[in-house]
Amino acid sequence: MKMRFGMVALVLCTFGRIAFADTLGAIQQKLREREGKLHDICFGYTLDYTIAWHGQAAHSYPHRGGTFIISLCRSTAGITKIAFSSRADTNKKISDRLKNSISSLIDDAQFEWWYGEGWSAFFQGTIDGNWHLLLFPCTNNGVYCDLYRTDVRYNFTRFDPVILGNFTLIQENTGDIHWSVVYEDARQWTLRGEYEASAGQKGTVHVVLSKPEMQLLSVEMQEMYKRGHQARAITLKKWIIRQWKSIKGLKIPSLIIVEEKKPYATIKSVVHLIEIHPLNKNLSPDFPLGTRVADYRLIDYADLLRSITIFDDSTKNKVVRYIWDGHLYTREELKQLAYQQGNLVPPETSRQRYSLWLFAPA
Repeated sequence: MKMRFGMVALVLCTFGRIAFADTLGAIQQKLREREGKLHDICFGYTLDYTIAWHGQAAHSYPHRGGTFIISLCRSTAGITKIAFSSRADTNKKISDRLKNSISSLIDDAQFEWWYGEGWSAFFQGTIDGNWHLLLFPCTNNGVYCDLYRTDVRYNFTRFDPVILGNFTLIQENTGDIHWSVVYEDARQWTLRGEYEASAGQKGTVHVVLSKPEMQLLSVEMQEMYKRGHQARAITLKKWIIRQWKSIKGLKIPSLIIVEEKKPYATIKSVVHLIEIHPLNKNLSPDFPLGTRVADYRLIDYADLLRSITIFDDSTKNKVVRYIWDGHLYTREELKQLAYQQGNLVPPETSRQRYSLWLFAPA
């Protein structure tokens, strides 16, 4: 009798897995259809945030919050640009005039993230009179890959550009995230994704979608650092959508409540969608000529992700450094430049020494 019940349970479990697998495929197909309607478009956001420091950090960091302005443009060609400018340490809201002209702030951004097929980039404003650009490898489109975490006070994770850009998060091409359907009822689906996070961390993400519209209701991520049999939460971040706006027959998030918990602080944010307009020009990397570039694209994405930081001994000697001349090098062109610098040589060839930055003549 116990064996019979065991066989029945096994059969039910197997059928359940098959059913959920079929459901996942159907969800991905519907999201692909939705995705096709949101190309060549720009979104403008304001983000008001507050920080509650924990323990000794409360005495060490006087910063308590501020406002960010975010402009995100995505093109049919697969290029995405996010301009991120801050109005920190202010109790005043963005003026109506500023809200109505957010698109004019793109050129004044303090930070920019760029994404394309097989790469992502982080561009930072002037430091000691210089511009700096970091280029990273990716296994697919960079918008789906883990990214360089900056020291800006709002922690921009790998899911922020996907949510703010209304990209299809639950897709086969989301790189290293392995998805499964874990719950379904008459009103919604809940999906779980597992992935390798940076510095050896393990990540999980739960996404809730409404039925049948496929509206995004919430996203929750958790990244754990494991040492031996012990696991410690490094980041816990949740996005809850409160309001939506209709565009091209779709409902997209227009008010997002975000809460992030770290060992040293809790950050709460309110994100407002304040502008949507068509992208009326070609989107391509347009960094200032003379920008200093540190290019990591010859390093395997998985190896880079496992590094504690991008300045690890295991990665820093493989970086190709050069001056931006208006051209995004292909991988082959990057290899040729690395050979010239002595950063990519056959094992039997002695390694030459070169200066940290390669200054090419104009």
